[in-house]
Amino acid sequence: MSITLQSSLKTLFFLTILTLSFLNCSDGEKTQIPTDFEVTIWEEDFGQVQLMAGTLNRDVDGKPYMVKFSLTDKEKLKIYNSILSNGILKLEEDYDTKPNCQGMHQALYLMRIVNGSYSRNINVSDCDYGFIEKLQAEKYLRVIQSVLNIVEEKSEAKEIPKSDVIRF
Repeated sequence: MSITLQSSLKTLFFLTILTLSFLNCSDGEKTQIPTDFEVTIWEEDFGQVQLMAGTLNRDVDGKPYMVKFSLTDKEKLKIYNSILSNGILKLEEDYDTKPNCQGMHQALYLMRIVNGSYSRNINVSDCDYGFIEKLQAEKYLRVIQSVLNIVEEKSEAKEIPKSDVIRF
């Protein structure tokens, strides 16, 4: 065999191994949710929702309401893949920012992700952040808002009356 052919074969072998290792490391979209996966989100005006358990607890004008709802497999998978694709299941520690709200009414969101022995808390607000923190916080806020929008569209969630209190 010539030296150039051997060199080409070695290069091809190396690139094949490299490509296969990247494919195996890819998180990609999942088609199944782990059985021990749970997401809990709390926000003062929205209340608390446990997604996989299918419960929404909300206080409206001092009166507590609790409704049960069901997510479709497609909705569960969409939520799981959104959390996965935004790197939330790779966080090495809880995410807690200190935004500059300067007297504004802030919406504070607390999200807890449990996936087996993995557990993380994400605390974000809709207030102003520094540039770098803002990029990270907005990514998490988008995930939280998309989840809450799915829950809000459930007929059971629509049965909870609206508050008479106006917030500024």
